[in-house]
Formats: sequence, structure tokens, C-alpha cells
Amino acid sequence: TINGKGYWLCDPILSDSAAESKRCEIVCDSCEVYDGIEATEFIARFYDENGGQASVAPQWDIDCEFKGELTIDEVDDAILISVDNPKLVNKSFELSLSGDGYSTVSVTVHIRAFM
Repeated sequence: TINGKGYWLCDPILSDSAAESKRCEIVCDSCEVYDGIEATEFIARFYDENGGQASVAPQWDIDCEFKGELTIDEVDDAILISVDNPKLVNKSFELSLSGDGYSTVSVTVHIRAFM
């Protein structure tokens, strides 16, 4: 729980260097962004060699052909993503996180209609 709000971990696609003890992860309620409603928040978490949380500047990347149609705001260790275009419903994109000295992790984010 962060600030009174519960979060689930999104399933990361681990790189070949996943055996390294330093790691990062993307924390979110859901790996879904709903068309026409509030942004979905994805939070960067970095861990040092001892498993403790580390303070690292997150480097976010979004891989898709419609990135310009997404509303993207980076705030501290989080990225907020929203969409207001029904033509993008049922499409998906890759959200990647890395940091200085950390391997990249990615999640697939799906755009859904809110019903």
C-alpha cells in the first residue's frame, strides 16, 4: 500500500541479465489504460545489491506507433499515461523502465474501453 492505495505488481519481461542482484520493477494497479478516463500510474522501483530500495532516476520508454496520441506525464518516480481516442481501444504498447546501472524491464500495457 502506498499513500493508502493498493498496488499490484505488473508482470515484467526480464532481460537475460535477470540474475543480477540489482533490479528494477514497474509497480501498477493494472497494466491497462482506459480510454477517456483518468491516467494509469506506473511507479518505478529500484533495488540495490542488498535488496534495499535505491534512489535512481527512472528512464521510461514507450514503444508503439501511436505514442503521440498518448498523454504522458512523468512525476518523480512515476509515469502517468492516459488516452482519449476510441480508435486506440484494444491496442497495446510496451512500457520500459531502466536506470543508470540497471537492466531494462518492460510490461505490455493494453488500452481498454471503460464500460
